[in-house]
Amino acid sequence: MKAMFGIRKRDTSYGAIIDIHSGSVGIAILYSNHTEKDPQILFTHREEIQILENPGTENLVRALRRALFGATLQFSQEGVKALKAHDPYATIGKVLLVCGAPWAQTATRFITIEEAEPFLITEDKIRSLILEAERRDEEEFKATALLKELNVSLVESAVVHTTVNGYSVSNPYGKKAKEVTLAHISGLIPQAITQTIDDIKEKTLTDTHRTSHTFALVLFCVLRDLYPLQKHAVIIDISGEATEICLMQDEVLLETHVFPYGTYTFIRDLAVRLHTFPDEALTHLREYSPETTGEIKNAIDEIAKTYTTYLHDSYTSLAERYTIPKHFYLTTSKGLDIFFDTLVRRASESYMQSHGTCTSLNEILTVQNTHTNAPVDVFFAVEARFFHKMHSCGEIT
Repeated sequence: MKAMFGIRKRDTSYGAIIDIHSGSVGIAILYSNHTEKDPQILFTHREEIQILENPGTENLVRALRRALFGATLQFSQEGVKALKAHDPYATIGKVLLVCGAPWAQTATRFITIEEAEPFLITEDKIRSLILEAERRDEEEFKATALLKELNVSLVESAVVHTTVNGYSVSNPYGKKAKEVTLAHISGLIPQAITQTIDDIKEKTLTDTHRTSHTFALVLFCVLRDLYPLQKHAVIIDISGEATEICLMQDEVLLETHVFPYGTYTFIRDLAVRLHTFPDEALTHLREYSPETTGEIKNAIDEIAKTYTTYLHDSYTSLAERYTIPKHFYLTTSKGLDIFFDTLVRRASESYMQSHGTCTSLNEILTVQNTHTNAPVDVFFAVEARFFHKMHSCGEIT
């Protein structure tokens, strides 16, 4: 395992992305040429995970595996056709697995070495500190509510920011200093997911190299690339069964906070309140507008209060330790992005003040599937940009 400083280019031209969120899984194929500004997305397929009446861990894992194998079937048929249509001799060299909350957990630790006399910064010195941080992260994550029921393993270890004697540097090795501080990120994913991916890789994506990241880190890296002058922000990712709030301060992903309420939870609660089926509740939610009245409006507004309470509780928890930035960035499941953008914007108004913003990345990151000419959802758009750029966030090797 090795933490990287700076950008490292890859020779891989064709890659596959496997995206896992709490409400859906998807597979994409892209062509990445580092001489070009953007990647070409050749194929995407997303399988929505069934909205479960009892979304316990075991049921969610079972539904997740079904969706993954369904997406893999489409990949092996339609995906391969799209790849060969682009280049008959093309082969996929790299698989990027990206896992979102609540399956993935991301933690940042600040590791500081401070001595009275200047010392030489060596890779061994840094590595020993990182290994200790990883050990503590793994122990803490295994104690969390969801991951306590699953075996988790470390999938990434990255140093995203380094200061030497108070000054930011890209590579500290070989320098002398009295103080070095590293912002180090660990990411963990349940082994049930990585094992399923390895099974798929063995049957469908043979002779490929897989790397794994948490969506929180990927989203942070892409946001930092899109808005290089933005040093402080709140990043919110809403999926089917969870919402993850990430706090960025001084260009560092400082902390992530997950609560178990997402688009599917909202739909499920609305269906119960209206005594109807989830599909009909979803339709009501998509059609919701200022003109909506009566029982439907009352039901949606009441559930929105529940979601807003979760948001405010998260903000309050973060505000006890940090200053909440006034710029918010949002990603959410396709189809409900407008509704949740409005909901989050209203719930965050008190933090935005007069010059704050709430930006929907669903609108900013518009990418087309070159094979079907259809727009790609924001999760794939974020991950394709990360795959292409690789930024300077580092990855394990």
